[in-house]
This record gives sequence, C-alpha cells and structure tokens, in this order.
Amino acid sequence: MEFNYLFEKYQEIYKKNRRRSFKKLQVYEKIFLILLILNGLLAAIFATLNMLMLAWISVLVMLAALVVLNIIRKNPKEKKRYLLEELGPTVNNNMKDLVELLSSEEFQVNIDSQEELDRLIQYAKEGIDRYDYFKDGKTLFSVVGKYLLLPATGIFIVEYLKDVNYIGIINRAVILILAGCFIIFFVQTITMDLVDILNPEKKWLKYFIRDMEELKVFSNKAKQF
Repeated sequence: MEFNYLFEKYQEIYKKNRRRSFKKLQVYEKIFLILLILNGLLAAIFATLNMLMLAWISVLVMLAALVVLNIIRKNPKEKKRYLLEELGPTVNNNMKDLVELLSSEEFQVNIDSQEELDRLIQYAKEGIDRYDYFKDGKTLFSVVGKYLLLPATGIFIVEYLKDVNYIGIINRAVILILAGCFIIFFVQTITMDLVDILNPEKKWLKYFIRDMEELKVFSNKAKQF
C-alpha cells in the first residue's frame, strides 16, 4: 500500500513538470501544427470529392511542412535553445521533486542505497504485469486485422479503382498510399494515446522505473538537491 501511495505522488510530480500546453509551443511549432491538421483535412475532403489536383496540393503542403519542420528542429541554434530552455529545466525540476519526495518524512527512502532503489524498481515491474489489461487481447486484434480488415480494404480498393483509366488509377493509387501512410501514423498515435487513457498505470510505472534507474546512475547530481 505504501508503494501505491508513493506512486500516486510520483505521477503528480511528473505531470506537473512534463505538461506542455499549446500556448507553450514555439510560434513555428504552432504554425506547422495548424498547417498539418488543416491540409490533412483538406486532402481527405478533396480526394473524396475526386478533386485530385487540390488533393495533391494539400498532400504536398503537408510533406513540405514536415520537411521544413524537421530542418528547423535540427538547426544547432534551435537544438541549443531546446536544451537550455525546455529539456534542461524540465529534467532538473523532475529530479529535484523526485529526490524531495523520496527523502520526505512520509517515505524516507535513502537515495544513496542501490538496494532500496532496486526494491522500488521491482515493485514497479510487478505492477506493470498486473496492469497489462490488453496482453490477452493482442492475439485477437491480430486475427481481426489479418482476416477481416485486410480483405475488406482490398475489396474497397478494387471498387475504388474500377472503371478508371490508367492515369486516374495511378493518381488514385498514389493518393491512397500517401493517405494510408498518414492514417497509419495517425492511428498508431491515437492507439498509443488510447492505451495510455485506458491503461495509464502501465505507462507511469515505466516512467517510474526509468527515473529510478537515472537516480542510480546520476546519484552525485541527485545529492545536490
């Protein structure tokens, strides 16, 4: 029970230090986020209405936005700004709050003791297995995808490309491939978020284990707090 209480307090610390709202995004990040969402919707609408030229333009804008965004983020000045203004303060605040939590009168964990930290890590690992609600359903999802979704998708594509000339087939096929790539990325992102929503304890326990391991590695720095 004591570990559960410690774990709840840990989640409060992590959420406080890692929270990043839309307002805190850089101006260029806000612009590119809006561009991607807007053009993604437009591409889907134009493709549905068979307005292929406009659909292509929207797709190209999305691709160009992703390339430019990647270039900006890899810029040495932007990397330095991110390290100094965002990552560094966040990491330091997280470690400081974590050390204070573990060393508090409530828990009295000796952060210099590898044995005590290892016991906390073991508790967390046992908790991950308990909270893995979806481990028995992974096989079912795989079977549904293989034997139902893939054949259904194939039938849809055949009907979508029926009675279309070769140029139209190429255009539609390329748009479908690109749209499929974006959809896969979007679904994976949403699925990860959905799993985090339905099974958040597993995610937080993994974060907890990582932070405990970092306390062991960076013990000298932790003593400064």
